[in-house]
Amino acid sequence: MVNVEMPNAPPLNNFVQNTEMPNAPPLNNNTLRAAAKKAQNNARAEAVRQSAAAAAAARKARKNRETAAKKAQNNALRAAAKKAQNNALRAAAKKAAENAQKAAENARKAAENAAAKKAAENARKNKKAAENIKKNLNALSKRTNITKKTKLSQGKKIYREAARTLHPNKGGNTEAFQILSGAYNKFEKSFNRN
Repeated sequence: MVNVEMPNAPPLNNFVQNTEMPNAPPLNNNTLRAAAKKAQNNARAEAVRQSAAAAAAARKARKNRETAAKKAQNNALRAAAKKAQNNALRAAAKKAAENAQKAAENARKAAENAAAKKAAENARKNKKAAENIKKNLNALSKRTNITKKTKLSQGKKIYREAARTLHPNKGGNTEAFQILSGAYNKFEKSFNRN
């Protein structure tokens, strides 16, 4: 009989002496075939087990790679989103600061313009008031129905009341006060000449 497992091996006799166990009965071909088949089946089963284990290990490795890739991708996305958010916040804060600075500058200019406008209006009013007082003093000096002393005391009274509002330290302006002072000096001189 020819050995199927090893074709070049010498044919097996019907009975082979077991050299491992000398006291055991001699083996026949059926026993050898059964043992060879059993060994072959065991080898196949072991190969299938190892193949399944290798496939499971490959699946596990693939799953680990996929998990690691997904985790890395999520981390990268989170980092990119955080960076974009931080950049957006910085840009928004910078723009808000610039807008606030522009608004403050515009408010300052508006306040300066309003103050200048108000000062110009007050100066015009004060000048007009000084001109009116000048006319009143001129009219008073030309009156003939009152005494010189009364004219002088009324002129002083008019000057002092006007000086309270037209003096630069009291909210007036220099130009209006100069007109008032000039008118009063002229008023006094007119009495000193007479």
